[in-house]
Amino acid sequence: IAWALAGSGRRHLVWLAESMYLGDSSNSQRLMASTAQHFSWIGEKKGWSQGDPRYPQLMKGCAAIALFEVLTEDGRLCPRCKGLGEVKKRDDGDGKLHAIVCPRCHGIRPFEWSDGLRLAKLNDLLHGEKLARSTWYDTWRHRYYQCVIMIRQWRDELLRHVKRRAWQQDEIA
Repeated sequence: IAWALAGSGRRHLVWLAESMYLGDSSNSQRLMASTAQHFSWIGEKKGWSQGDPRYPQLMKGCAAIALFEVLTEDGRLCPRCKGLGEVKKRDDGDGKLHAIVCPRCHGIRPFEWSDGLRLAKLNDLLHGEKLARSTWYDTWRHRYYQCVIMIRQWRDELLRHVKRRAWQQDEIA
C-alpha cells in the first residue's frame, strides 16, 4: 500500500491504509492529528471558528469520533438489509415481491451511527460543559458529517491510488 501511494505526498492516506486495512495502529496518533488538522482547515474556510470558545476542542472531538466511525463502519452492517443495500417489499398492486432501496441505510450498507450516539460520544470526550442537543442539531451535526465525508473521500482516494498502481504494474508485467 505504501508503494502504491509513493510519491503522492499524502502521508495521511498511508496511515489510513495501515489503520483500516492492515490493523496497524503505529501511526494512529499521526492519522488523528492529520484528520483534526484537515478538518480544522475546512472549518476555517467555512468560517466556523467564530462564537464558541470550545471550538478547537469540539473540532478535535468531532475528528476523533468521525475517524473511529469510518474506520469501524465495515463491521457494522445495516440490521434491516443485512448489508445488501435493498429489501424486498410486496407491491400492493400485483402482490409480488420487489427489491427496493433499504429505508434504514439508504443503500449505503454499513450501519451509520445515529446523531444521538455521535453526540453522546462527543460529550464523553469533552472536558467540562457538555454540548447541548440543540447546539448539536443546529450546528455541529452538519460539521461532524463534513468530517465523515472528508475521511470517506480519503478512503476513496486511497483505493484509487492502489488500483491505479496495480493497473500500472499489470501493464509492465
